[in-house]
Amino acid sequence: MVLRQNSRRVVLVADPIAGLPDSHAGEFNRDIDRPWSATIEQIHTGLASVCGADHVITYNSVSDFIDNARDHRDDIVFPYWFGQRSRSRHGLLPAVCEAYGIAFVGADAFTKIVCNDKLLSKSIIRDAGLQAPEALQLHAEQDLERLGLIRYPAVVKPNFEGTSLGIADKNLVDSAHGAEVVARELMKSLRQPILVEEFIEGRELSICLLGDHESMRVVEAMAWEINGDPAFLDKRLFTYDLKIDENLRAEPRYVTGDIDSGTMAAAVKVFRSFDKVDAMRIDGRLGPSGFSVIELTPDLYLGPDGELSAAAAARGFSYTDVLEFLLDSALKGRT
Repeated sequence: MVLRQNSRRVVLVADPIAGLPDSHAGEFNRDIDRPWSATIEQIHTGLASVCGADHVITYNSVSDFIDNARDHRDDIVFPYWFGQRSRSRHGLLPAVCEAYGIAFVGADAFTKIVCNDKLLSKSIIRDAGLQAPEALQLHAEQDLERLGLIRYPAVVKPNFEGTSLGIADKNLVDSAHGAEVVARELMKSLRQPILVEEFIEGRELSICLLGDHESMRVVEAMAWEINGDPAFLDKRLFTYDLKIDENLRAEPRYVTGDIDSGTMAAAVKVFRSFDKVDAMRIDGRLGPSGFSVIELTPDLYLGPDGELSAAAAARGFSYTDVLEFLLDSALKGRT
């Protein structure tokens, strides 16, 4: 990394909150989808160790960055801004960078927008040879009559959200009637298409990937062990309330050996089906019929205690090694 020897800076754009969302606010509180201030501080510290503290600057909004974008044409943007309601929010900052010709870390706008659409991304998943649970999408109240077409139990969830926004225990339903009740609530609260998806019982895990079209640095599978129990999530959803419960201890565990080589190769194929990604999680469940993909996540958690960092450590890479690769990859992929 040569940033210490020249004037190129790293521009961290983020929208942090102080800490965990209010536990009384419920599963529709969008703060769950924003990074903690402590995480941003950890990323800032890591970037500073790679390129020097005087080479890292931070903006807390996309609009502030845009106001100063012309000053950063020779810098590298590190997007960690998650936005609020727009279904294209994850792609806004990469799109701005592309428009200005500024190098940036992570997936491009197209990749982020496609992956944020859970139903659309299923076609990419299946084209690569991976399994995905059957699902149907509800756009309006008249679509509710189609709920008899899906197999139950099923998960009812918003099509364009992440981080378990809108997800509670009640979202796992065993009948069309139960699905209708939850779907109506989600439509009213989130005002977007709702996905009703076959529930896959089994180990919830992520295939973590770091690399590019030339070489892959990390291709490892990680699972969350909750309070020491590796099967904690096998028959339940990773709900909003679990993610903000300070009494739960979640630790990533290395489970690559549980995944067959064909599945891992297909995961790399998914990764490389996009033009610019750099890092991605392929989230799913390992059930009786193998690994089934739930969603593609290019907006993954990049703190030192996350799954990607743990997966990189399994390959002998430090947290700063991961950050350095991401910055180098941004320069390599600069338009």
